[in-house]
Amino acid sequence: MGVGMIPWSPLAAGFLTRSFSEDTQRGKTDLYARPLLGDIEKETFLVEINDRVAQIAGKHGVSMAQVALAWSLSKPFISAPIIGTTSLDKLKDLVAGVSLTLTEEEIKMIDEPYRSRAIAGFA
Repeated sequence: MGVGMIPWSPLAAGFLTRSFSEDTQRGKTDLYARPLLGDIEKETFLVEINDRVAQIAGKHGVSMAQVALAWSLSKPFISAPIIGTTSLDKLKDLVAGVSLTLTEEEIKMIDEPYRSRAIAGFA
């Protein structure tokens, strides 16, 4: 069809950049991102996706952010993911993620636990 998609926040407001159990200042204070993420106690598949991204990152010796970005770019309908960062080092890390190619098995490993969710945010 020639239609593309520009996903906003493909790193899930940082959720896909570090272990879900890691506390950060943003996680404690970002009142906008928390409701978008959802309740990880009720939507346990989110933790499973986070764990799988971490496993793949470890296998490749790269950051979770690079894996999350590479996964987004593995989708043929993704034109340009919109990412945000808080430092130049994190931006450089994300740029490196553009060159990471995941295997079909790794892509399926991330896709498999996902479950549809209600629209949140600007619905």
